[in-house]
Amino acid sequence: MQQHAAAGTAGDADASKLLQITIATAFAKGYLRDTRLPLVEARCGTCGQQRDERHKVQTEPGLLTTHHPTAPALKVCCVAL
Repeated sequence: MQQHAAAGTAGDADASKLLQITIATAFAKGYLRDTRLPLVEARCGTCGQQRDERHKVQTEPGLLTTHHPTAPALKVCCVAL
């Protein structure tokens, strides 16, 4: 049985740096997003007007619904990485 050193190795540091670069790239490309910021439609669902910074956003808990008419809505949450 091979034993590993308690302290991190250079390979661990390289892997950590690669992971940081991968996550930063994914954020930059829009594949990941900061879930602390609410999702807001770019246009009003009623009139179609473009939303601007002047429009106030009311945050509410996220709900996920199904096509089943009697199924209750599911609460949506984010698990921290």
